[in-house]
Amino acid sequence: GPEVKLNGLVLGAGAFNQLHSGQQKSSNNVQVSIFVASSENLSAASNAVKKLKTLRHPSIITFIDSAETEKSVLLATEQVEPLLMHLNNSEFEQENDKIKEAYLAWGIFQVFRAVAFMHEANLIHGSLHSGSVFVTVAGEWKLFGLEQMKSTTTSSQDYTGRSNLLNKYAPPEMKNNP
Repeated sequence: GPEVKLNGLVLGAGAFNQLHSGQQKSSNNVQVSIFVASSENLSAASNAVKKLKTLRHPSIITFIDSAETEKSVLLATEQVEPLLMHLNNSEFEQENDKIKEAYLAWGIFQVFRAVAFMHEANLIHGSLHSGSVFVTVAGEWKLFGLEQMKSTTTSSQDYTGRSNLLNKYAPPEMKNNP
């Protein structure tokens, strides 16, 4: 499908550098989003796909399918758009302030639920920022960008595949354990 113009927006932790719209052929042409990683971030993208396959929560982006080659990783998820693109949409801009406030509060709550779920499972997201949040067609906010996710019970895991553009968003866990 067509590529979504990101205009410099970093997706998740930066391993996926393209986003496309597509259709799932196997089930009545359901609309999906296809994340593409290529070249230098393949291991981080592959790691994110593995984590997304096993992590199920209503506030975490829904995995549909994936494909990996020597040159790219493709990840199909429910249809989403990056949060910042959604908030800059002219439809959202035209809403009144009370509706905007309620919508933003509900969205932040959904992200909080995903982070709380991860923390209960002894996991750290590792790259939580606006580029890690996506919005579904129904307006639900979903967390993505699991390239940096690690367990709090294992100390030998390294953070890999993080975009240099995101260093200012590094969580305390990363700063304390380089």
